[in-house]
Parts: sequence; C-alpha cells; structure tokens
Amino acid sequence: MNRLLLAPLLFSSLSACVTTEERRATQLKQDQQTCTAYGIKSGTPMFAECMMRLGEQRAVADMVYSQNAARMGAQLLNGEPAF
Repeated sequence: MNRLLLAPLLFSSLSACVTTEERRATQLKQDQQTCTAYGIKSGTPMFAECMMRLGEQRAVADMVYSQNAARMGAQLLNGEPAF
C-alpha cells in the first residue's frame, strides 16, 4: 500500500526534473537567440558576456519572485491580506 502512495510522488518529482531541464534548455536557446539578435557572434568573449548578463538578470528576477512568494505566504499564514 505504501508503495502505491509513493509511486505518484516519484513520478511527479521525475517529471518536475524533466520540466526544469526543458525550461533551462529553452532559456539557453532564447538567450543565444537574443545575443545573436544583438549582432554578437557566438564563441566570442562578448557573446559569453551577453549570456552571462542574461543569466544574472534571470537569477535576480527569480530571487525577487521567490522573496515575494515567501512574503505573501507568510502574510496568508498570519491571516493578513497578501496584496
């Protein structure tokens, strides 16, 4: 019985990993296209810097999103309005 309960959790966690990898691959491709659209040639130091900056911008956006989600969750748990 316990194995039956664990199976969906295992499959959902595995599917989440695939989704994360697919998302990263999509983001990488979009970043490459963005840098190329800026006229920067792949394989150059400027291209690497462009890719790095886009990654940093995404990391900051993800951090802000996480902080806001945590703040809203704490407000909801405390019975405060989350908006």
